[in-house]
Amino acid sequence: MANEQVPTPALTHDIKSVLAELEVPFSPDQIQWRVTNTAKDKRRGQIVPYADPRAYADRLNALFTPQGWTRHYKVETMGNITRMKKGESIVSGKILVT
Repeated sequence: MANEQVPTPALTHDIKSVLAELEVPFSPDQIQWRVTNTAKDKRRGQIVPYADPRAYADRLNALFTPQGWTRHYKVETMGNITRMKKGESIVSGKILVT
């Protein structure tokens, strides 16, 4: 426990402030909508709001500067996944990016 660092009140306040800034909703002009699911009759569907990736990067740049944050991608693939669609067997693969 001698090497364990305890956050100082100032550091805790800074983290809370940054988290509060990250939770601020994007302005409506930065929000786009994507249709993700539709009913067979195409009369009903599900839409999901999302912000342009540039809006996320701009917010991080404003809070941390471009040198103060990074992103890392990990790509995993899985092959030979068989699924049924309309009575037919379809062999496909999946790519997972985290």
